[in-house]
Amino acid sequence: MADCITAWDATEKDNVEYYKTSASGKYAQEFVHQGNSHLRGTKADIWEVGHRVPFIVRWPGHTPAGAVSDALIELTYLLATCAGLVGVDLPSGSGQDSRNILPSLLPPPPTASVRAFSIPHSLWGKFAIRKGSRKMIPQRGSGGFTFP
Repeated sequence: MADCITAWDATEKDNVEYYKTSASGKYAQEFVHQGNSHLRGTKADIWEVGHRVPFIVRWPGHTPAGAVSDALIELTYLLATCAGLVGVDLPSGSGQDSRNILPSLLPPPPTASVRAFSIPHSLWGKFAIRKGSRKMIPQRGSGGFTFP
């Protein structure tokens, strides 16, 4: 596993006991380069940095400038969204996990996300379930580059 250039403030009991900031993490802190902000892990991990990514849309005349949404979306949704955008039905059996998020991009904003949960996975295939502000990770460790 790689020595990732990230670090975070360990506060949970298992983090305090097991997490040790790597040399590169200390270097990042020293020079105030915290690419993961206040979130735990790296992009390959099952933890938050691996999955909380801003989705930015610029669609003049359709999506209002400056609009912000808390809708839960996943990369897999883009297949159904692009198909909906061009008015094409997906072939049977394709994009089974995809959802059309066009309603989230257009006014008025929907009252709910197209799906209430997501099932992210890490680089090494560790799965989790996210619903709302909670995420259940049924195993120890990051499942990616960061050591537990």
